[in-house]
Amino acid sequence: MGARKKTNQKNFGIFPRDIQATLILSFGLLSLLFLLLGSLVLHQVTEVKRRTELALESYRRGSQTFARLADVTLGLERVFRDSPRYSRSQRFANWAEGLGRTQVEITSYLQEQARDAPSEAEKQALQDLQEGVKAYLQALEGTARSFSAAKVGGETNPGHDQWLLSRQKSLHEQGRRLLSLYQENALRHLGETTSLFTRFRLRLFLLMGTILLFSVALMCLSRWDIQRKTNQIQEERDFSRTLIQALGDGVVLFNLEGEIEYANPRLAEMLGYDEDRMKGKSYTEIFLSGDHSRWEEWFTLPCNRRVLTFESPLLRSDGSSLPALVTFAPRLSGAGQVLGCVAVIRDMTESKRAELSLRELARALEATDDIVVITDLEEKITYVNQAALRAYGYQREELIGRPVSALRTPDDHLFLGSEIREASLRGGWQGELKNIRKDGGVFPIALTTSLVRDEKANPYAIVGISRDIGEMKRIEQEVHERNKELAFLNSIAATMSQSLLLEETLDRVTDLIAQSLQVEGCEIYIQREGIPRPLQVACCGMERDYYQQQLLPKIDPGPIKPMALAEVPLVIDDLRKEGLDSLLSRGFLSYASIPIRSKGISVGVMNVARKRLLPFRSQEILLLEAVANQIGVFVENVRSFEREKRRAEELSVLMQVTQAVNSSLDLGEVLQSIVSMAAEIMGVAAANLMLLDEESQELQWSASLGLPSEWMEAVGNLKVGESISGLVVLSRSPLAILEMSEDPRFLYPHLAERFGFHSFLGVPLIFREKAIGGLYILTTEPRAFGEAEIRLLSAIASQAALAIENARLFSQTHRLAQDNLRRYQELRILYELGSAMRGINQLDQLLPIILTGVTFGGGLGFNRAILFLLDDKQEYLQGVLGLGPADSEEAWRIWRDLEARKISLLELVNSLSLEALRGSPFDALARSLKVPLLPEAGIIALTALERRSFNLAGRTGGEQKVNPEYEGRLGSSYLATVPLLAEDKVIGVILVDNLFNQRPISEDDLRFLTALANQAGMAIESARLYSRLEETNRQLRESHRQIVQMERLALLGEMSATVAHQIRNPLVAIGGFARRLSQADEKEGARRQYLEVIQREVKRLEQTVREILSVSREIRPRLVPSDLNQVVQECLVLYQDRIREQAVTLHLSLENNLPLLPLDATQMRHALSNLLDNALEVMPEGGELAISTRRTPEALHLEVSDSGPGISAEAMAALFDPFFTTKANGTGLGLTLTHRIITNHGGKIEAQNLPVRGARFSISLPLSEGSLHHFPEEAT
Repeated sequence: MGARKKTNQKNFGIFPRDIQATLILSFGLLSLLFLLLGSLVLHQVTEVKRRTELALESYRRGSQTFARLADVTLGLERVFRDSPRYSRSQRFANWAEGLGRTQVEITSYLQEQARDAPSEAEKQALQDLQEGVKAYLQALEGTARSFSAAKVGGETNPGHDQWLLSRQKSLHEQGRRLLSLYQENALRHLGETTSLFTRFRLRLFLLMGTILLFSVALMCLSRWDIQRKTNQIQEERDFSRTLIQALGDGVVLFNLEGEIEYANPRLAEMLGYDEDRMKGKSYTEIFLSGDHSRWEEWFTLPCNRRVLTFESPLLRSDGSSLPALVTFAPRLSGAGQVLGCVAVIRDMTESKRAELSLRELARALEATDDIVVITDLEEKITYVNQAALRAYGYQREELIGRPVSALRTPDDHLFLGSEIREASLRGGWQGELKNIRKDGGVFPIALTTSLVRDEKANPYAIVGISRDIGEMKRIEQEVHERNKELAFLNSIAATMSQSLLLEETLDRVTDLIAQSLQVEGCEIYIQREGIPRPLQVACCGMERDYYQQQLLPKIDPGPIKPMALAEVPLVIDDLRKEGLDSLLSRGFLSYASIPIRSKGISVGVMNVARKRLLPFRSQEILLLEAVANQIGVFVENVRSFEREKRRAEELSVLMQVTQAVNSSLDLGEVLQSIVSMAAEIMGVAAANLMLLDEESQELQWSASLGLPSEWMEAVGNLKVGESISGLVVLSRSPLAILEMSEDPRFLYPHLAERFGFHSFLGVPLIFREKAIGGLYILTTEPRAFGEAEIRLLSAIASQAALAIENARLFSQTHRLAQDNLRRYQELRILYELGSAMRGINQLDQLLPIILTGVTFGGGLGFNRAILFLLDDKQEYLQGVLGLGPADSEEAWRIWRDLEARKISLLELVNSLSLEALRGSPFDALARSLKVPLLPEAGIIALTALERRSFNLAGRTGGEQKVNPEYEGRLGSSYLATVPLLAEDKVIGVILVDNLFNQRPISEDDLRFLTALANQAGMAIESARLYSRLEETNRQLRESHRQIVQMERLALLGEMSATVAHQIRNPLVAIGGFARRLSQADEKEGARRQYLEVIQREVKRLEQTVREILSVSREIRPRLVPSDLNQVVQECLVLYQDRIREQAVTLHLSLENNLPLLPLDATQMRHALSNLLDNALEVMPEGGELAISTRRTPEALHLEVSDSGPGISAEAMAALFDPFFTTKANGTGLGLTLTHRIITNHGGKIEAQNLPVRGARFSISLPLSEGSLHHFPEEAT
């Protein structure tokens, strides 16, 4: 600044000091004079400006007001020229209201102008203008009322209309004159104001010229200096602006009111504004309200205007906040006056995000269980987390700055320190080493190091992440030990699984124990069956049988022998202390004895010994116990194998017995086979089998071999507990006798002596813990039966008992199967009859089905059947149908025919009809029976009265009351009746008999017939209900027809209003254009255009009337055989030009050789025309039209498709409703009439949208005449 001041003084000092003082004084006087004259001129200019603005505002208001006056005038013409009659009165009222408002505005405006007029002449001119406007508005209102009176009425007077038009033109001319008069006054006033402004402007120019002459000299002298300074300042400003705009931070200049004078593009970008929109904004608009107090203090208190730096959130244009660092300082003028402040704003978003990330990273590092140590490149510790402090036992201050080698053992640092550092500088190192705690403890860790680089990829730190793996190492060691133990146990198990030879296998086991557990001696003793003490079966490093021969006899009573006998592990760490010289003499110092158990029972012992003083650890004892348990399982498996081997031999014999007794399900054959096999297997001469009878509780002879008949006759049946055979069953246990004749329990010794039988063996037959008999063998020589023989015969008896029960069960199952088959056939018949009756609602079709099921051989199979129905008054039963042959020859012929045809019940039922059954003699007899509902009328009446079935079963007297007048006429003694029930009411009776085959009617037959009668009763009642519903429906249809007729008459009244409304608008157009044709003198082309409009409107009017008349009355089609294709082609002829003009592509697909169909061709063409009109109307710019015909067995089909926009869901729901339309000029009757025409032809019409675009109308016309509607002969 000092250099700049010196430069200015030097440049300005080219003039002498006196000249400088003169110039300064002259410039000051000129400036004072300029200020005085300028203030005077400014006052005059301000006055001229005010008057000019008033004049312009007056002219603008006047122009708008008189423009509204012109609009009101033109509005009157539009009201009576363009408005329809029914809305003209309302529009005239609106116009009159607007006229009143315009009059008030013009009057108010002219009064204001007259009041403010500068001269009397202008005031008088404005008053005259006001009077003229008032007179014009009154004349306009009178004209409007006259015009309204002429137009609102029903008739018009052409002469009066001409007068009104001329009056209206005169009013227009008067309005124009008033408007021009006002414009002249306004322009004159504006001209005077402009002239005054021009005079003042000339005076001002003269004054400025004088001042300019005095100042030009001074300006010329200093111009070059000012220009130089200006260029210098501009260069500095441009440099400063470029520098500010290039800054990465936002820069903003505030004035003292806190408003923005400048903001660089960076700040605008940060806040989301355009650079231009930033100017003029207050600091309160960009800083959040929480920081306004600091800004207010800075702007309001001069003492606080100093350089400040603080963080403050900014308010973006979208309402979000932006964290920022703000530094602002005061802006000073050259005199040191504060002009405002300049603020530098830095976006802190990334800094905050980085700070948050660092904070979260720090929390994560502190929360992790891994040890994190960060060092610089010189391996000086710069950071440790909480896990590291816990692991090493230091405080954070103790570790920061120390070398990382202080945490490593000397050996690891010596051998691995340089390797870790070099690998870390290359990228990272991973491995295991040992570290030292503060207390000197050593623990292993797994270390991973990584190199950290800055933004320029320069390394600046090393991060080491480690984890204490001491526990993991210990677990690994334990796992290794367990794996060794498991491998050892697996080898033991594999050895014992290879063979079931006891001694050979256990020898190999002792060798494995000696090798794996580092013992010099191992022996195994196993308890044998029948031997009081265990025997040595395997040894390694010890003498055979040393345990029995030397050790056990020499063990004195004391702590050792009881523990060994108690079967718990015995461990001796030092044999010298126990005094066992026998073991010490062989060099053993440590000893252990492990019991071998199987299923909780001791089966042996395993002894191990060492010749070193190395006591057995608890883990080794547990391992030895596991081996002993495996040996116990192996011993049990060997014993099981031996038992199974013996059992297999027995099972081989039992298999033969089983095959023999199961070769047949006949009980007699089974019993005899059991006896034969028992005698053969046991090698005896005689055998017998007795079964227990559950009712008499006696043993009965069932089968025997080698016993004389005299023996069986003499013994006979035995009570349970009688003689030795009865005792076997009573005790349910085997009984062996060496000499029967000498045993007092045997009641027949003389028979044994007579026939030479000596020994006896009997076993019970047990099935499900219940004795069902006994199996006995006898020998002709004395024989002592051993335990194995008794067990074998007992096994044979078990198989025999099972075979006997199987044979009995088969017999019972066979009987149940027969019963189930019969029930299945009954259910099948009921199902087939139910299926045949289901859906049949005609009684004439239902009755033959019911009686066919009763008499058909594949059904109930009765010879004849009659169905009686109760009359409506419930006074008598009337025979309605009888089914059956007339004589036995016809019966046999029918049965043979049905058997030869192999026809099913359902097929037979479907082929029957009531007409085919009528006329037979039996049916005539059945229909002649009319049984009164009285008890004395016989079985038929009693069946209905008592609601139960009757079965003669060959009896015609006594309790069975047969009336010869009714059921007696049938001549059958095998007769039955069942009631027909429906909803717990009797509706009839079914009578059946077996006259020809004379087969008695069983209770099962009667039960089956009752089930069928119940099903038939419900079907008959349903058919009756259906008949009544049909009659009710017919009556409802007739009532509906009458209601529709009444509604049609009511609809005519509604349509009259519609017709009037639809006819009125065309008539107005016709009348208007007709008058113009009569009055206008235009060219011939205009007249032709009017005539075309009249013709089109008349045609539309005729079409509307025709459709309304068609809908309001029933159109009776005149049916004649017609070709549907010809109808289509005749209709298309009328649309050829229209299809070509609209550029519509026609796809015509008519099937050849369609049959002639009874049609009203005129009505069908009308229906098709409606569809074609609709299709072409939705394709004004062209499209595709498809028409096709085809034939199906039931009907002829006509389809019309277009490629228009399709039909909306709302329109689809009401498509065929009268007066529903989506067209602006439609009546909504076309599709209604089309639907009625198709329906009257017995057909159907449906509409649907095509999948891509367009719609399709499908018409189906039935081929049968019965589907057509029948119309009365007279016209409707």
